[in-house]
Amino acid sequence: MTRLRVRDYAIEKGFNMSQLLAAVNQRLNRDSPIAMGTIRRYWYSTKDGKESGSPIELVDILLLNAIAKVLDVELMDLINTGELEQDA
Repeated sequence: MTRLRVRDYAIEKGFNMSQLLAAVNQRLNRDSPIAMGTIRRYWYSTKDGKESGSPIELVDILLLNAIAKVLDVELMDLINTGELEQDA
């Protein structure tokens, strides 16, 4: 499975998980905010949001795009495409 690079870019840009959550929720400005558990899954790239959990398989592309905008990177920067090619 492909590992997301959310944590790598977030740390590089000076965000911790809580700061990223707040910035993403502010950007999305939705009636129901994104939960910390969701950000944890993207941060650790795992199904359960635990650092040693099994790899994430499905992502919300709109949420991943919002994360990319907050981090000022391209959407595809957050996806380790080298791992995608290995999984095919």
